[in-house]
Amino acid sequence: MVKLIKAKTKEVHVHRYRRTTLTPQSRTVVFRCTLPDCSHYVYPNMYKGRNCVCWRCGSVFVIEREHSRMAKPHCSACIIRKGGKTHAPITDNEVDTLLNDLGLLID
Repeated sequence: MVKLIKAKTKEVHVHRYRRTTLTPQSRTVVFRCTLPDCSHYVYPNMYKGRNCVCWRCGSVFVIEREHSRMAKPHCSACIIRKGGKTHAPITDNEVDTLLNDLGLLID
């Protein structure tokens, strides 16, 4: 009689990446998930466009080119530029207001 062993079910989650080297001796850079019981890692050329958890606020965001240089990537709302300014995304209402002020808004 053959005994069947049920495989562990994978928990679906959004990864929280950290930039690291593949092995201590190599120079190969990878981004690996730091969540417990997750051994996922991805190479930089396949890193962009994935969902990731922000290290600062914990929200989910899509990784873009500016995040590939960060050791602990965080969302655009949490990026602090020189001079203390944040790089928050602009809303549709703010775009409409700016276009209306410039006289470019077509109704």
